[in-house]
Amino acid sequence: MKIRIMRAIGNFILGVLAISTWYGCEVGTTNHQKCLIFGDTRVITDTIYLHDNGRHVDIIMPRGDTYIGYGWGSKTFYLDVPTWSDLTFRACFNAVDKENETLMHVKRNLVKMEDWVAIPITKYQWNDLSKNITKSFKLDSNAARVVVADGYGSSDLFYEANGEYGWYYTCNTWANEMLKNSGIYARKHAIFSKEVIDIHR
Repeated sequence: MKIRIMRAIGNFILGVLAISTWYGCEVGTTNHQKCLIFGDTRVITDTIYLHDNGRHVDIIMPRGDTYIGYGWGSKTFYLDVPTWSDLTFRACFNAVDKENETLMHVKRNLVKMEDWVAIPITKYQWNDLSKNITKSFKLDSNAARVVVADGYGSSDLFYEANGEYGWYYTCNTWANEMLKNSGIYARKHAIFSKEVIDIHR
């Protein structure tokens, strides 16, 4: 009799834990994330965005009345292949060369577009994401970001970046890692832009 009672209690606790974890602690589109058992309430305070140009994902964050976009990738691709019509076999080969440098592409004063994919996040996720993106910049001896080249327009620049580009670690892998390492829903690993963005549509 005691065994049955203890088994029933155990099953009830496991059931409540499962429901709490699955139903209550998942990041949703509502304004709160709640864990029913532990009383953990994390308030959604901000929204970031992903933009996919068909090959590459940028992470876009609000800055005042405008937005700023961050992308990471191969120096060869960024500077030698400004458009996909410029893509050549040699550019692809150079982009995955183990000695190839990487850059951060920062686009300022962006205006919100309809094709951006929104992700609601907490202040903790925002802080972690900001820190992780900051760590992607390579700094000089004065702890300042190093500008490498002008961007494609008047409001974007390329900076030296940390990390190495390759077939298995692409610009989209970086975007996915930024989300995952910041506690934001992401894939275990991603190479293509579609893998990063489709789970948030």
